Amino acid sequence: MILPNWLENLSHAFQLIQTIPMQSILEWVASISGLLGAFLLASHSELSKYGWVAYLIANIAMIFFAFSIKANALLIQQFGFMLTTAWGIYKSRPWQTAKSC
Repeated sequence: MILPNWLENLSHAFQLIQTIPMQSILEWVASISGLLGAFLLASHSELSKYGWVAYLIANIAMIFFAFSIKANALLIQQFGFMLTTAWGIYKSRPWQTAKSC
């Protein structure tokens, strides 16, 4: 069966993604979401409260990454960061709109 060009390209992209080690994916997700969280919090804007959600994504990705490479100190550090992130999420309440705060 001959596939349309765009579908063939998509299939090729999925094959490439499957060759990337999970550790690398976790590392990049953690890095990018952590930087996004820092940028959002530093912006002191209406979107700042979502920085905590980005940090939570970074914490979870880094916990899985640290576990996969058996980096116990990093794992403990990330659990600590996740606690402060949970506190930040609770205090900023990103699920509430400005009117209901």
